[in-house]
Amino acid sequence: MTTTGHSHHQVLVPNSDEEYPATPATSATPKKKCKKRLRRKSEWSDVKRKCLKNNGKKHVTKRGKVVDDKILGAPCHCRYRCFEKISHSQRYDCFQRFWRLGTREKQWDFVVKYSKKQPKNMRLNRETPNKRQFTYKYFLPITPTSTQSQIENVNVCKTMFLNTLSVSSKIIRTAWEKYDGCTVMEEDMRGRHANHHRVIKPDTLRSVCDHVRSFVPVESHYIRKSSTKLYLDGSLTIPKMFQLYKDWFDSSIYASKADTVRQYRDLVNQNFNLGFFIPKKDQCDVCHIYRNKTDRTHEEEDSYNKHLLNKNTARKFKDVDKRTAVESCGKILSAVFDFQKVLSCPHGQVSVFYYKRKLSCLNFTIFDMGNKKACCYMWDDSRKERC
Repeated sequence: MTTTGHSHHQVLVPNSDEEYPATPATSATPKKKCKKRLRRKSEWSDVKRKCLKNNGKKHVTKRGKVVDDKILGAPCHCRYRCFEKISHSQRYDCFQRFWRLGTREKQWDFVVKYSKKQPKNMRLNRETPNKRQFTYKYFLPITPTSTQSQIENVNVCKTMFLNTLSVSSKIIRTAWEKYDGCTVMEEDMRGRHANHHRVIKPDTLRSVCDHVRSFVPVESHYIRKSSTKLYLDGSLTIPKMFQLYKDWFDSSIYASKADTVRQYRDLVNQNFNLGFFIPKKDQCDVCHIYRNKTDRTHEEEDSYNKHLLNKNTARKFKDVDKRTAVESCGKILSAVFDFQKVLSCPHGQVSVFYYKRKLSCLNFTIFDMGNKKACCYMWDDSRKERC
């Protein structure tokens, strides 16, 4: 008789006293961080749009308007003759240096560094009140050459300054408003302020956590002791759980609830380390360890090659035994056996089944390779308890 090894599907079985990890507000000891993806901000369309905008690249606004790349503006023709003080290549170098900064905070710092705010000295009509109390001076940095060792700041007019950086005058006012007058530049709080209307209320968090705890995790004959992850039925998904949550929610117990799938998913991922049980093909421990090693020794490589040789040899013997059993017309028996994954009952698409205590059913299968017949021996947890 030819036999093969047992096939196990690993699932963590929680203790009966605490089936799910406690929420951060009630947890006494720190739990292992959730491995689920929470946010991938770099992939958000708003973040991509903001990065393109801050780098002066072509982008599309939320309203669908196409904004072209930033280009170097035309030089001025003022009476100070700024166009003679700085060449086109030097202006283009300033333009690139400004837009390579990539963030509004650094660009504001650039504007403050190369501009000077000072009180207005001369007023033509002193009797008429004037709101403008300050005036600005503007400079452009020139890259040092072979004859210069330091960057030289060239005094230019406002038009030359704005056209060289390809910005409007609004950025000058904003930069000086963000500047504290010493060294600190205030952060760009657009989209990061605390005055958001979407606030997670305590009852919303409590209702989602209670709903997830109402599900019964999938049990198995194998316990993965080194893992803190808990598995739900493989037919469940986050959107399906959200639909069940809307039917399960009781307004007499909870004052508020999660309104969207995204809100529900974020709360689940932040407070639980859950997964959906999907049976996978068993992997050999020796092969898995060998593939994950980066610094393999010659002894380990020889051991792994012998392991592969034994595997191929065993597979050939199995094929020979199978062919012999088929040709013997029932005189020789060649069989393989396997433990199936644990079957959870009751099983179905009815919503109430997901909240019921599961009964674990085990299945031991023997397959006659010659006659191509299988025998299944099934039992449940009640037998195990009687034994």
